[in-house]
Amino acid sequence: MTKSASSYAPYPEPPFPQREVVCRNGIVAACDSRAADFGLEVLKRGGNAVDAAVVTGFLMMVYEPFSCGLGGHGGHMAFYDGRTGELVGIDASSKAPAEATPDMFVDELLEVPEFYGDVHRVKVKRDANALGFRAMFAPTTVAQYHYVLERWGTLPWDEALAPAIKVAEEGFVADHIYTRRMNDTLKLLQEHGDDALTKPFMDTFFPEGAPLTPGMTIYQRDMAKTLRRLAKEGPQLFYGGEVSDQIVSWVRKHGGILSEVDFTSYKVEAGPMHVSRYRDYDIYGYANSANGSTIAAILNVLDQYDLRSMGYLSPESLHTIAEAMKLAFIDRYAYVSDRDHVPVPYDGLMSPVYARERAKEIDPERARMQRPGDPWRHQASGKRIFEKLGVDVDALTGGAISAQADRDTTFMVAADEDRNIMMITSSNFSNCKVVVPGLGFQLNNSMEGANPVPGHALSIAPFKRILRNSGPTLVFKDGKPVMALSAPGGRKIITGTVMALINALDYGMGVQAALDAPRLHCEAHDLDVTLEDGIPAATLEALRAMGHQLKVTPMYQEPYGRMQSIGIDVDAGLYFGGSEPRSHSGVRGY
Repeated sequence: MTKSASSYAPYPEPPFPQREVVCRNGIVAACDSRAADFGLEVLKRGGNAVDAAVVTGFLMMVYEPFSCGLGGHGGHMAFYDGRTGELVGIDASSKAPAEATPDMFVDELLEVPEFYGDVHRVKVKRDANALGFRAMFAPTTVAQYHYVLERWGTLPWDEALAPAIKVAEEGFVADHIYTRRMNDTLKLLQEHGDDALTKPFMDTFFPEGAPLTPGMTIYQRDMAKTLRRLAKEGPQLFYGGEVSDQIVSWVRKHGGILSEVDFTSYKVEAGPMHVSRYRDYDIYGYANSANGSTIAAILNVLDQYDLRSMGYLSPESLHTIAEAMKLAFIDRYAYVSDRDHVPVPYDGLMSPVYARERAKEIDPERARMQRPGDPWRHQASGKRIFEKLGVDVDALTGGAISAQADRDTTFMVAADEDRNIMMITSSNFSNCKVVVPGLGFQLNNSMEGANPVPGHALSIAPFKRILRNSGPTLVFKDGKPVMALSAPGGRKIITGTVMALINALDYGMGVQAALDAPRLHCEAHDLDVTLEDGIPAATLEALRAMGHQLKVTPMYQEPYGRMQSIGIDVDAGLYFGGSEPRSHSGVRGY
């Protein structure tokens, strides 16, 4: 029997109250409730989970051009075939330009981290790796959506784009989230002072030349034109066609390094997902350059403890969770990268034996600064094979990513009457603010996710992926799917997913209650723990006495991520849907 959030604490009313959806035939959860409405209609008209997710994804580009878009850097996805039981992970993340080099920002470095966990202090002059014409990778979102629709969907390509075209042309009402995000970007560009960035952005998103206000009708006319061409000409428009030519021309004109080969060489990749064990459940995630290895590492450590006996929101349970997060994050920063370019001990990082070893680093009475462990000892290949090849594995450590990387991301999950499940993460990273005149969308700033200092696991290299915080998580029990979830939200995707899993699997909460509950976020570079004030005051005081440096925020703040989750009861033939109460998300089912 699942429990509601009110069974645990009198939380305040969230800004976007959600009710758990229970249904039989189909379900869609998305970061904007209006997009979920359209996705549900696709299911009702006979479309499958892939059709609904792709339609929802294109609509999110219109409703939230700051989160995802035609210029985005794709993301990780998962498809579960309800008839065959096959689970496929899909990597549609972007890769660095062919002309990228490890030292391309070396002469502009302002601040470099001194230790592994100091991950957000690599600074480049005028934020050149994050803002402007050297900050983007070739967009991959169009390839992302086309791949899954062509492989598993039933809708024709042009029909999948039609709802987004309609909303972009006819307009939608802006809420305070849309206006705040867009106004903040305009202010940033005006302060930056580069007219090649500011003017196209204003022409596209501020046609009246004045700040946006909630209640305004927003038209995305340039985007609608590009979407119409995309619907008619297909994805080749973006990969060797006129749009990619326009992007390359505009970017190179202003000092960027994108070239035609960055577009024409791109391929979406698919393969098995990694499975780890937590309690009696199998947890599937995407490991390479995504969040799967870190989620698995946290859960593997926590599997050594009885959180339920410690008590919900008790000092003991939250202390243990925070310390487990530190251990996993410090290893993430030290080792995780694109295994196509550097050796990464993914099997070691996700090894239960390694987790038992790491759990010994947790002091039950005191918060600790943690250091990386040695997962190579638990990697089947070990270091020796790389040493024979002349690779100094020990030197390839100390990754660095932005403090707010991946904050501009979206996630949607859909399931249909055949028990197919489609999960899509798509992102602009946090946008480089480049708009090619007339195209109607921003380009991603994936370069911000690479380390501008040479010689590290995440250093820049041609065709190399950055480290993504996003990725789908699926939970199975006895071979049957029971839960599918993820979110946008930077590194809070990882901790938000872990907290939702703990709430559901350890404390028996329903999918909505698990998202309504207070969240905790902890990384590795210090003793800081960020958490919401729905946690009892006595627990907060006890955590401070243990040495945790707490940053307590009001309940239901958007930066904690925008989780979307569905539960599945295969035997009863039911879906259960939960959506983020911290933002304008929504879940719909029938």
